[in-house]
Amino acid sequence: YEGGLIPEDRLKTLATAPENAGTSVFSNSEWWVKNGEAAQKAFDEMMSR
Repeated sequence: YEGGLIPEDRLKTLATAPENAGTSVFSNSEWWVKNGEAAQKAFDEMMSR
């Protein structure tokens, strides 16, 4: 952010901007590798009710 390569007005729109950190959603790829299939199955079952 301090390198000046990205225009100031564009910085505010980036998900990684410090001001946006509080609204970011983080994903745990290790969890998804281990649990993704079961989670998808449970979600599909829930949505079909």
